[in-house]
Amino acid sequence: MGRLFLMVNLLIASNMAFCQERPTQQYANLGVGFGAVYQHHQLKDIGDGVGDYFQIQFLNEDGSSFFLHNEQSGFDLTIGDTHSHGTQNVSAIGAAYLGAYDSVLSLMVGGATSYVPASIGVTGGNESISYNHSSSPMVELGGKWSTAAGPTRMCFGLSYRLLRFGQPITLTDAEGTAALLQNKNSMNFNIAVMKLF
Repeated sequence: MGRLFLMVNLLIASNMAFCQERPTQQYANLGVGFGAVYQHHQLKDIGDGVGDYFQIQFLNEDGSSFFLHNEQSGFDLTIGDTHSHGTQNVSAIGAAYLGAYDSVLSLMVGGATSYVPASIGVTGGNESISYNHSSSPMVELGGKWSTAAGPTRMCFGLSYRLLRFGQPITLTDAEGTAALLQNKNSMNFNIAVMKLF
């Protein structure tokens, strides 16, 4: 709980999501970026995940922007000695608002498609992870800090994502007790490089 409180305070106090720059006469109002994301999931049964993403941004003269986001990531599920590796694809749209000291607040909404193969215990017990292939909505609030070198920007961000599985994943322990895994909420740290054109 203390770690979550600290991360939320960092989110409010600093920066999250992706890249932003006040347009100038030197560049058109278009940016393309590639990034990597580290996801710390809030539920103990879901291991931390990593992924990569691509964004196209359309910048306004007031420093705000509209962007398209596509992301692929992987994550592990564990119950006892049983493991399964899941994948997820996120497609979203978002808006970013430029604040003080080149910090940016952003909001992103979209959909996620998750895939988790079924897995059963290798030791002959009752442990198992159910199959899941479902789509669900997601929303993410975040901010960022970036540094520029001409038309290129290096961006560092922190964001919180709310994502509920389209269908719950059933985790069964060694005693045969089943529990439903219903969300994949996460605190995300990302780093990206953006090019302005």
